[in-house]
Amino acid sequence: MIKNTASQYVSAQLVAVADGEDITSGTTTVYVTGDAGTQSSGSGTVTHEGNGCWSYAPTQGETNYDHVAYTFVNTSAVSVTVQRDPVTASDYQADVSSLATAANLATVDTVVDAIKVVTDALPDSGALSSLATASALTTVDTVVDAIKVSTDNLPSDPADQSLIIAATDALAAILGTPAGADLAADLAAIKSDSAAVLLDTGTDGVVISSATQDAIAAAILDLSDGVETGETIRQALRLMRSALVGKAAGLGTTTATFRDRADSKDRITATVDEDGNRTAISTDAT
Repeated sequence: MIKNTASQYVSAQLVAVADGEDITSGTTTVYVTGDAGTQSSGSGTVTHEGNGCWSYAPTQGETNYDHVAYTFVNTSAVSVTVQRDPVTASDYQADVSSLATAANLATVDTVVDAIKVVTDALPDSGALSSLATASALTTVDTVVDAIKVSTDNLPSDPADQSLIIAATDALAAILGTPAGADLAADLAAIKSDSAAVLLDTGTDGVVISSATQDAIAAAILDLSDGVETGETIRQALRLMRSALVGKAAGLGTTTATFRDRADSKDRITATVDEDGNRTAISTDAT
């Protein structure tokens, strides 16, 4: 659960005191206890979802605690308390450290240095005049046209360029400097050499299209072994979202399930004991 945020849900399974059957009707009230303080009647919405599963949508203020208990009460049912430890969104900042290790940055820096050596060796305008035969110019024109096809998709808007630079700086700030490496220096060297390459090739100030940006983001999200072996970042985020804010069922039984955002499938199916300890789990992150 995200702290101090509305439009979230908690669910509980209510069974009858008399015979253990599902409670599907009557008035169910949810009481809220925040940070072990005074319990009060909730101001959110209670809904019977079916088969005795009742959901509660707390107000924004009812999520603004480090620990909160939601107690479902129905005169015909055994009362059930669901507990949550809300966190801030920043606690789930994506872990990209595996994508920017010292070794990877050193490799990128080496490649950029090699490109810069080539571009530094390009002849000036005077030397080019002796090379400007009709055949050579035709070849150059063909190559430049091919380059333009790619560079047309790069950003020319200074605001977009600033976003890219800010993202690079933020990455350096997040990663810090691991033992035996200076990531900040590596990033600075890459930025400096890349700027020199852009000046040498006359391609500075181009814009990355939305389609290219989406493709880059998708490539990162679907990186193999991005979080755990055999698990991409996209799959890990789907499972985390399901566990944090997806609909849940069976929390009072031995099988607990957590749904996807579209409420079309069980993302997580867990076998739990009476203390809530998970003894077996299956996932669907597709």
